[in-house]
Amino acid sequence: MVRTLQLVRRSALKARTQAANQLRALLVTAPEELKTGLLGLSTAKLVAKATRFRSGGLPKDLRASTK
Repeated sequence: MVRTLQLVRRSALKARTQAANQLRALLVTAPEELKTGLLGLSTAKLVAKATRFRSGGLPKDLRASTK
């Protein structure tokens, strides 16, 4: 049972790290007006801010697509 919990925890941590890495990678190609408010934020603050993004339907430009 303990071994199973360790495996689950390790898997969850890997998924969390991968998600954070993907979010940071999006910043590389993000438009400048979006990037300026996000660079330098901690991962927790970046995630909190990104969860509030809304694209508003079908993306019409690069900024909306990135969100």
